[in-house]
Amino acid sequence: MGSFLFVCTAFAPKNVIGSVRPTKIAKYLVRAGHDVTVVMPELPPDEPRDSLLMTPEMERVRVISVPYGKTYHRIRGRYRQGAGREAGAGSSGGASPLKQLARFVYGLYSEACWARRARKLLVKNLPVRPFDAVFSTYPNLGTHWVAAQARRRGLARRWVADFRDPMVYDWQNSLQRRLNRRLQGAVERRCDAAVIVSRDAMEKFPVSGKAGKLHWIPNGFDSEDLAGIADDTGERDIRSSGDRQLVLSYAGGLYGGKRDLTALFSVLRGLMDEGQLPLNGLLFRYAGGDEGVLHGFAEAAGLADSLECMGRVSRAEALRMQRESDAVVVCSHNSRQDRGIMTGKAYEALMLGRPVVTLVNGDLAGSELGQMMKDVNAGVVYEEAECAKDAAALRDFLLGLYRQKTEKGATFQPMDQERKAEYAYDRIAGKMLKLLTGEAV
Repeated sequence: MGSFLFVCTAFAPKNVIGSVRPTKIAKYLVRAGHDVTVVMPELPPDEPRDSLLMTPEMERVRVISVPYGKTYHRIRGRYRQGAGREAGAGSSGGASPLKQLARFVYGLYSEACWARRARKLLVKNLPVRPFDAVFSTYPNLGTHWVAAQARRRGLARRWVADFRDPMVYDWQNSLQRRLNRRLQGAVERRCDAAVIVSRDAMEKFPVSGKAGKLHWIPNGFDSEDLAGIADDTGERDIRSSGDRQLVLSYAGGLYGGKRDLTALFSVLRGLMDEGQLPLNGLLFRYAGGDEGVLHGFAEAAGLADSLECMGRVSRAEALRMQRESDAVVVCSHNSRQDRGIMTGKAYEALMLGRPVVTLVNGDLAGSELGQMMKDVNAGVVYEEAECAKDAAALRDFLLGLYRQKTEKGATFQPMDQERKAEYAYDRIAGKMLKLLTGEAV
């Protein structure tokens, strides 16, 4: 069996969506009999924990915790206080170019410091024989720097760089874009395989693409999380929907409004104005830190009273909220600047099996996310670039959900189970294992 080193900035039990991919891949590698060692940032005592990630396999994972330092956490805390008012990855948000550059430079400096500490601790905790492969995950660049040295010094026989998303975006200022292109290119040249989660974003990896070592392995879901939701009784109860006939839910960030739910609330308002949906017949549940942004979307349609905001909660509680809804709302964007944005929440929606309302903002039609949802037959897809056509489909779908609920007491969606299974993490881990061992080269 193999021995693999994972270098991650998010891993179990950290309660962020970025922890899911590396943790689930490690879980199924361990279950198959492989050894996994993880180098990750030290998790502060007050950091939220994701209980669903802590499966029995995690007890067999060896973890090397590396601190970032007090200054890093202090600056990061100040940044996060205002980050919710700005857009996320793939957008410049409300930050000035100078502020963006300052964050970028400090980010590189802090990553270099963390990577230096990680390398020292790794050398002190080396196994008897070299790892068969090192697996590093972006977005933090320090993970790739640690992996590069491990590969160069013979501590690992292969290096798989899991980018997930590109480092280079058109919205970045010219200096940041040039630096990121050089940094990304250096990783592409030195790794044995580079991995991306979006086919549409593969064009942003020209170096590894031309070398024939660029691979697409999507994000996914772990259906065993559903048992964890059923067994976990430690979270607060979801409030009853009362006499609300249609319950929708959304979990995650809205990135200062970049993920725009205006079209959804507009269509719901239209159904009410037509008399197809009672004025008090909607309950929209939200779990996340952008309550003010969501309130603005709902208030513009006169639906602010339909909101039930839970704030930031554990992933288990967010999944439970969505499972108990009539439909799950997923939102992302697709534009000429940013193609192939595949939000991790989409895969969790597939896992839950509830009807999915997928909203894709941006000026470019034919999104990869929308196509995936159509292939699986997960529900309805509304793309802003096709608003005239898709608004009618969105209206018909929501009306159909309401009629299902009132006539049969529940909503349902007949998904293509075989297509859906392609995004299960046991299959994804098998694909990653081939890269780690060199079979897929």
